[in-house]
Amino acid sequence: MERYLVDATHGIPLDYKCWVFHGRVEFIQIDFNRYSNHSRTIVDRQWRRQAWGHNPLYPPGPNVERPARLDQMIEIAERLAVDPDFVRVDLYCIDGVRILFGELTFAPGAGWTSFWPDRRVDVRVGSLW
Repeated sequence: MERYLVDATHGIPLDYKCWVFHGRVEFIQIDFNRYSNHSRTIVDRQWRRQAWGHNPLYPPGPNVERPARLDQMIEIAERLAVDPDFVRVDLYCIDGVRILFGELTFAPGAGWTSFWPDRRVDVRVGSLW
């Protein structure tokens, strides 16, 4: 049985999905309101918002402040992802303090979800392999 997580600011905690290529976090997908009005924002490791999204079922999410513990989250993700060419490391940062591990995902969306609004992002992301 998993413990129910609650964040004082967001209720359902933000889900930080670190896209790690060859041991380096390149992008972070932030999922909001997972159980109602689910949306996503994608940033690079310097926390610059990207003009594209992953999976057109989820609209663009809001801008969100850079987490105070982002450097630690990146370090954790990179330590967990040393071997595979790609892995998505899912983390939570409860109340901006406590970092929790969610899961490792080797093929998000089973490799079938697309990028939007421009599929040329496939080439950009694919070149990181």
